Amino acid sequence: MKIYFARHGQTDWNILRKVQGTTDIPLNETGMLQANELCQYLQDNHISFAKIYTSYQIRARQTAQIIDWHFHTGFEVVNGLEEMNLGLFEALDNILEQYDTSSDQNLLIISHGAVIMTLIAMNNNIPFEQSHTIAVENARPIEFTIEELYEIKRRLN
Repeated sequence: MKIYFARHGQTDWNILRKVQGTTDIPLNETGMLQANELCQYLQDNHISFAKIYTSYQIRARQTAQIIDWHFHTGFEVVNGLEEMNLGLFEALDNILEQYDTSSDQNLLIISHGAVIMTLIAMNNNIPFEQSHTIAVENARPIEFTIEELYEIKRRLN
């Protein structure tokens, strides 16, 4: 048995290089064409499969649906296949759009330990699997520059 993974087709947020995470964004026209190209690739390479499993997110479901229209294998939505929740980065652009980021204004974002540990790890090139060793005290600010956050975000895209 072989298990094949395929990423969903393109969304408008992919073009804008916005982190989607669990934000439910549909395929754009290019994404639908890419799903059809995936069908052609599977057919040309004689890759068959018994069934398609997909995350509940619309971009993945639409991709699975297009493939199912071609192969008629059926698809099943399964919790746990969805994109990682990238909370801060899903909201960061929306937050920063409200401010002149070159000003001397500061913002305080109240979040969670795992989010902050991950930011610290990525900012300091610490492997993700070691991020749990970073101590993040409760109710203490950790400072990041806009440039650091944009660099972390760039690496996630």
